[in-house]
Amino acid sequence: MLVQYDECLRNRLEQFSHDHSEMNTIFNHEPIHYGEIVSLPFTGNGYLGLSLSMQSQIQLLTDIRSSVISSGYSPVIEISSDTWEGSSATIVQMKQGLVRRIQCLKFSKERSAYVTHLLYAHRKRSSLIIQEIDIINPSEHTLDLNLQRKKQIYENDFQEIDQQDIQFDSTKDIFLMTTNQISTRQHNFIIFVLITNKIISNSHVKPGRYVSK
Repeated sequence: MLVQYDECLRNRLEQFSHDHSEMNTIFNHEPIHYGEIVSLPFTGNGYLGLSLSMQSQIQLLTDIRSSVISSGYSPVIEISSDTWEGSSATIVQMKQGLVRRIQCLKFSKERSAYVTHLLYAHRKRSSLIIQEIDIINPSEHTLDLNLQRKKQIYENDFQEIDQQDIQFDSTKDIFLMTTNQISTRQHNFIIFVLITNKIISNSHVKPGRYVSK
């Protein structure tokens, strides 16, 4: 018998089935299903790129004649639950340059909650990578989630120069701004600034609630 959270995942993927049949979209279940094309869930805009994985780091392309430079930093937020059983799949929309991950979380056989991640590199603002997270809990139970971002990786050619909290006038959210220096193979230095929103370590989504982050 098909359990509810697999139905949840199948229903979420159904809206992309046409593009998938036209070979414009790639599905990767986790773990990979038989016959699926294993793909890297990567998006970029010619200046920087990132894969929807905590193991991925922001990749910088400063010159088309130079190789890609790894920033040593991953801003990707991953979500897990200690009490809800989960299944997930990644969707690569090649025409749109979008990467999605759908997580279905089962508390009982009756209903499932689900989380949708959307990752893309901004086309007009070349220095901007966006990860949107939507959490929908139609069940009768509070959904307890853990939010995690991988710590910054320091390598020999990487140096953090400055770190500070900043706040923009239009929002009360606090962001973390770090200024970094990285050396290239040509013995030059690149200064780049990362601005990421601070995240809480856990989230409690009440029954019937929709949360966007």
